[in-house]
Formats: sequence, structure tokens, C-alpha cells
Amino acid sequence: MSTSRRKFLKSAAAGGLFFIPAIRLFGQELPKLSKQMRFAGIGVGGMGTPTCNDIINAGGTIVALCDVDPGHLQGYANSHPGIPCYTDWRKLFQEKSSEFDAVAISTPDHTHAIIALEAMMRGKHVYVQKPLARTFEECQLLFDMQKKTGVVTQMGNQGHPGVFRYDELLKEKFWGDIVKLEAWSDRPVWPQGMASYPAPQQPPPGLDWDVWCGPSPDHGFSTAYHAFRWRGWWDYGCGAIGDMAVHNADPAFWSFKLGLPVEVRAKCPDPAGIAFPTWSEIELKFGPTPVLPKGVTLTWYDGKHKPKVPEGCNPNFKCGDNGLLVHGSKAVTVGGSHANSPIVCSHGGHPFNDETRDAQRKAREIVRRAKLPSHYREFVEAARDGRAEAPHSRLSYAAPFTQALLLGCIALRYPGEALKFNPETKLFTNKPEANEFLRLRERANWSLAKYRDAVGARR
Repeated sequence: MSTSRRKFLKSAAAGGLFFIPAIRLFGQELPKLSKQMRFAGIGVGGMGTPTCNDIINAGGTIVALCDVDPGHLQGYANSHPGIPCYTDWRKLFQEKSSEFDAVAISTPDHTHAIIALEAMMRGKHVYVQKPLARTFEECQLLFDMQKKTGVVTQMGNQGHPGVFRYDELLKEKFWGDIVKLEAWSDRPVWPQGMASYPAPQQPPPGLDWDVWCGPSPDHGFSTAYHAFRWRGWWDYGCGAIGDMAVHNADPAFWSFKLGLPVEVRAKCPDPAGIAFPTWSEIELKFGPTPVLPKGVTLTWYDGKHKPKVPEGCNPNFKCGDNGLLVHGSKAVTVGGSHANSPIVCSHGGHPFNDETRDAQRKAREIVRRAKLPSHYREFVEAARDGRAEAPHSRLSYAAPFTQALLLGCIALRYPGEALKFNPETKLFTNKPEANEFLRLRERANWSLAKYRDAVGARR
């Protein structure tokens, strides 16, 4: 047994984990599931309900439910009578781990990582909602843990299959040279810009607030956080870019293989502090990629800010509430939310005319060639067969994608400054103090130390 493997198993034992058969660890082929993929739904209110239902419809079998909010839990449990229910995911793992093969995690952003890390250490396949995690380091730990364990993973950017339409256009060199990328959203649709924490309130009966907070700071229960408004608070969410760029900018990251940026710069009304600002414009500058040898800049807009309408568009053209503009030397396309089908809005730099309409028709013919996989079914079938590389939003893609967006969140703390980032060392080089925001300072009794030890993470 190698030193690293001994260390991993020793750490697992110290953390009170069940023994995991060696075949399920360290990148070795996972055993095929004979009949069904059994999963536990962790977080079943809000997005958790459709997530669990879609996995069931894709062939998964739900065998346990967990939610810190008894109201959410009971609401979903009514549709699945007799299934064991928990309000603490740690107890779920302790008591039922041998009875399920995977977990579907639909909790708030700040608890994605710790639950997913525990699941992977126990050899469970993981479907985790977007954004993958709240901090850069958590994303890295998740990616490293997946490589150690070899489990199947999928991030919940449900529109991801649509990126293959963009791949088809890229094969045809339809855009020409890529000049710039712009993505935007009408989010936030929750409060942002707060300068002080709300006064603590009495939690609803049965709500496990300590488990809700998990590794993040406990500022006391408030309806300003739970059940939906947590997205605007730095300690719990990732703001508008974390919520929607994972959908709207997905084709850009996938098709153009953007990876991590080398520089980020933000504009916003006030620096991010305890909360995200009410609007932002964030530039992410990428160096050369396997597809774009000259690199490219992607600009993100939120809070009702949008890009300018490209020259040569139909006079009636307007940027919608959510979208992605791909500016090429030959053509400009616009796509809606969730990797929606791209449409030519400008062609050749000239005013909108019959040539533009011909380009629109040609683009429609090209994107129809794309074969769009089922986002949920590919996860279920990959888990059944033990094929970790099968899901397209697996962590090898989802982790650096999310990390890039989280660097944009950090730029909001230093508006107007160009923050240089080294993708190799994964550190800011000209603003050392910004590096403290790459990592979570977790609460006592909610430490990520055993997971760092398990993957040999740098401290």
C-alpha cells in the first residue's frame, strides 16, 4: 500500500468513516451496479425537488431524504411515503450509507462542498447543484477528491447539453476569429448591497440552524438568509455571477476551453463586503487556450446591466434578460440562458440585410446536427456503469469553470483594480491579500482538515 493511500485511509478512519472497499478508490474502475442507482436527496426544497424528480425520471431510485428544514422535508416526503428522513446529513451518512450509491446535493452554495467531500470519501457518486462550491479552494478539494476516489460526478448546470450546438459552429469556423465574449443576467432577484447583518430571529420549530450554517459563519437565524435570500450574502452565496454565469457562460467555457483567467477586473457601485453589490460588470481575461491561441476576454454583466447591441443587428434587436454574445470576425451570435441555441444577430459587420438572414439559416442548419445528451440520464447511467469520465459536467470541467467565476467574485472586493492570477500556482500575484478569499475559514467542529489531509492539499 502506498504512503498516500495509507494516509487517506487513516484520515478516513479518524473521521469516523465506514471502510470503503479498495476497488472504489484512487481512480480504479468502480463496480457496476447490478439493477439500479440508489440515491439520497440532500436538500429537497427549492431546486432539490425537481433535481430529485429528474434523477428518478432518468432511472435513479431515491431511498433517503434529508433537509434541515422540516417543512421542506415533509413537503417532499409526502410524495415518497415510507422513505427514511433526516435533518442532519451527517446522521444520514452514519446510519444509511450502505443503502445508497449516490447523493443529489441541492443545499445552499456554502454547504455543497463539505457534503460532497464526505460523500466521495465514502465512495458515493455525487450530483451537486451549481455553482459547484462557494470558494476556490473547495472546488479544488472536490476535484482532487474525485481523482482520488474515482467516483462519478456531475454539476447541476442542466442546460449544459446545449453547448454541443456551439461546438458544431466552431467546427465550421462559423464565427471566424473570436474577438470577445459577453454574458449577462437579470439577477439578482434577491436583496444585495447590504451593509450590516440582520438582527437574529428565532428559528422556525425543528430547523437545524447549526447544520444549515455548516462550515460558514453563524450570524444567527434570519429570514434574510433562509430560505432563498442567502445568495446575496458573501458567507453563503456567490451572487449573480455564481448563480447564472454557470448557465449563461457555459458554452463559452466549454467550446473555447477557457480554463482559469490570468486577470480579473470588476466594476460595481460599492466593494463587496458582507454582501454582493447590487450590480456588477466583471472582466475575465484568458490567456491562450487550445482553441483560441490569442486568448480572449469574457465580460459578465448583472443587476440590469447589459452589453451594447452589436453593430449590424436588426434595428429591433434587444439583449434579453439572460444571454451570451459570441463576437467573431465573421459573425456575432446571441444565445439565451442555459446554453440556448445560438442565433446570428450580426454578420460581416454590415447593416442587417439578406446576407445576415442567409447566415441565420445556415447557423440553424449547423446547430441541428448537434446530438444533445440527457443531463440527468448520463449521470445515472455513468454511476450504474462506473464510468467517471462519461458525464459532461464532471468535475474535471465543472471545477475550473466554477473557480474562474469565483475569481470574479473576489474582484468585486477591489473594484477598478486589475488582479493578476497565475493558473499554475492558483494564486493572485499582484494582490497577495486577495488570496485570503480563495479559502474558507471554517467554523470549529466543521473543519475541512480531514478532506485536505485525504487529498494531500497544500495548507
